[in-house]
Amino acid sequence: MFVDTEQYEAQRRQLNDALRTLRNAPNRIVDVLQTAQRDFGALYRAKSELRDEAWKQRLTKLVQSAEGNLSELQAQVETAYTDAEKLANQLANEFPLPADTAKQSAFLARYAIASNRLTALLGYADDSGTASTLRVFMENGTFERDTMLALACWLDAGQVADARGWSVTNAVLLELEPLLPEPTRSMIALGRELATGMHRVRTGFAQAFSYVRNTARTVAVIPAWKPEDGVIRVDATSVQQTQSAVL
Repeated sequence: MFVDTEQYEAQRRQLNDALRTLRNAPNRIVDVLQTAQRDFGALYRAKSELRDEAWKQRLTKLVQSAEGNLSELQAQVETAYTDAEKLANQLANEFPLPADTAKQSAFLARYAIASNRLTALLGYADDSGTASTLRVFMENGTFERDTMLALACWLDAGQVADARGWSVTNAVLLELEPLLPEPTRSMIALGRELATGMHRVRTGFAQAFSYVRNTARTVAVIPAWKPEDGVIRVDATSVQQTQSAVL
């Protein structure tokens, strides 16, 4: 639950390394496709110079090579996501203690008071009852007035809900996000970014494999990591244009 600042920052650096890979994944997919686009275009232009069987063999090799590049990149990205998801979840449920010993003791004392108060308020009898009480305290401003109590709620009630498999309480706890102190609030937001971004990246890979298997004769639309950044379009290689240019 609590870790020293040095350990927390070390985990955060690992998370940032994985995030860089993930956030850049759409651009790397596009790089693979643009290389494939050029290669397919060159092969289409050379079709009249090659025997049909030789041309088909080269086409097959281009598809296999591009698919191999995409598969290698996909494996790297999936590994980065697994690491990032694990670290983000871990950091969202940890809190860095102050480096100064006196401040650390004062923090832990304040937290203990908040934790005991929270237990008395919630009771933890069952999932729906705990969730209902939580919502009342959120709506009447109890957690907004007491950040330490909000943190204790996120960490303590979260542990109880996870241990007992309480889905309703866990859903309500997510609504605490705006009231939580940093860096916990940012870690929860980062968890949402990871889920949204990875869904978009996986959609991009599906588009990319389709583009390659169609030998660059279709348009690929690769979603950027963030929805607000839109998509990146990779145009098709026009078979008709490349063939007529040779004639």
